[in-house]
Amino acid sequence: MDFTDLSTVDTCGETAATAISSEANRSRLLPLLENGRKSSYQFSESVTQKSPSKMYRITHKRDLVEAVRKVNSPLVFPSRRQDGFHNNAIRVLSPVQTARKPPEASTESNTTISAQNDLISLRNHVLLQARKYNELKMLSDLKERELCTLLDELQSIQLETHELNRIERRETPIAQQNAKMQQEIAQSTAITDEQVVLHRRYQQMVRRLITEQVSADAQLTAITERVHQSTQECNQVKDLSRHLESGRNRTVQIVQELHHQLKIERKYRQKELNEREIQAKNAKRMELWRLQRIQDRNALEVEFSVHEPSIDGITFDPHIAKPLTKSQNHILDPNQMRIRSIESLEEELQTLESKATLLRREKHRIQCHYDTLKACGDPSCPTREEMVSVKAQVAELKAACKISKSEYERLLDTIASIRQGSQCLAQRLTVFDDILTRELGKWSQIPPFDEIVDENEPSSNHSRDLFQRIQLRLMGMLRIVDKQRENIDEDCIRLNRSIPTLRPNWSEPNFHPNNIRVRAPATSDDETNTHTIDTARSSVSDVQSAVPSRKVLKLYSARQSADLNRRKVGEYQCDQRPSDCHM
Repeated sequence: MDFTDLSTVDTCGETAATAISSEANRSRLLPLLENGRKSSYQFSESVTQKSPSKMYRITHKRDLVEAVRKVNSPLVFPSRRQDGFHNNAIRVLSPVQTARKPPEASTESNTTISAQNDLISLRNHVLLQARKYNELKMLSDLKERELCTLLDELQSIQLETHELNRIERRETPIAQQNAKMQQEIAQSTAITDEQVVLHRRYQQMVRRLITEQVSADAQLTAITERVHQSTQECNQVKDLSRHLESGRNRTVQIVQELHHQLKIERKYRQKELNEREIQAKNAKRMELWRLQRIQDRNALEVEFSVHEPSIDGITFDPHIAKPLTKSQNHILDPNQMRIRSIESLEEELQTLESKATLLRREKHRIQCHYDTLKACGDPSCPTREEMVSVKAQVAELKAACKISKSEYERLLDTIASIRQGSQCLAQRLTVFDDILTRELGKWSQIPPFDEIVDENEPSSNHSRDLFQRIQLRLMGMLRIVDKQRENIDEDCIRLNRSIPTLRPNWSEPNFHPNNIRVRAPATSDDETNTHTIDTARSSVSDVQSAVPSRKVLKLYSARQSADLNRRKVGEYQCDQRPSDCHM
């Protein structure tokens, strides 16, 4: 807000405006501050030493109008009071009339001085009125603030009185809680009174009990002594029972260990007996084979002695010796035997299934016939005999069905074990695929085992394919072994070697390094000659004289023993099942 200059107010006319030339005589009213500090209303000293110039702050228009009204009001100045001329004062206040008359030089100076003094006094009067107004304004603001605070206090007191009235009327939740608490206090006091009465009664009862406790303590001490003695006896009995239990447990453990040792010893003895039986059988077979080879060798010597002069000039051809070495080194393939046994078992299974279907049909037919006979009414004598015969046939058929069922289950167990063994063998043979592909090249006849798995294909076809592929892999392995043996034979037997040079080597039979050698019993020359004549007639004796190695025989015997044990277990289970059914 701009300061208001009081010199702009037209109070003395044009002459007064021209008379006041200096800017030092002008004063401004400052606006009022909101906080109403007194320092803002202090007056500043003027250039003139007669009266200090004061500045006020005017905040509203009405303050300004009031100040102008007071300035325009007629005043009696002190200069005019000294002269005592009222007309002169009026003339001074109307500078227009004085300006019209032609004043003199002396009178002009006096009039200017008197006008200046009048204006100064007028300004001081206006400033004094503004100061009073500001003081009153400050006082009114202060009173207004006090009134606001008092109104706030009045409102708070009214609220407090209203709340107190509500509390007196018991309309507040606290008053309701107080009422409830008073009710609860009344109830609790009643309960406490009852408890006090009970407490007094209990005190009387306790006094009586204390008086009776002396006699009871004596009895209790005697009882405690007896109980202590009985507990000691009980502890002694428990210790003895623990000792007995520990001894019994030790004996049971010893007996179990002995049973376990006996089982192990029996197993070892049975194993040794089986091995010895197998060794004895192998020894017998080897002895027979050795005797047959001796007879064959004698027969060959006789034949070569007859044809010796015609063969001396013939050189040895290694291509002719290859089939002989192959026939001598021929190895029995147990997988072929297993495949044949599986095929025979499948044929037996099919025959048994066909028999079972026929028996079911026959049973159904007989049951229908029995039902028709039963529905006819009271049977006569021939029908009774017929029923008895039918019942006997049914019983026989049931027994045959049980037997066939047990056989069928045995066959299923054997087939399952064979399939399991074939799968294990297939898993073991997958390791040799790299060797087969490396030695035989890309042989199209050996497909992988992963291609066999087909959910839509029946289990018999699946097992047949599995056995065929196992057979192919074993044939490939046998080919590799035959190739290695041919290489060894080619290295050992040279092309330029003749039959007479090999004659000393034919004096001894060509035993396999793993075969068991058993001493032959002493025989006469006549018997050997007769045996040689008989054996020389058979041309297939060389092929039949090939005996497998010891490892192959051991494997074959172990498989046979495992099959026997499996059959025994199957028979034992089949024997137990009818007993369970009867129970």
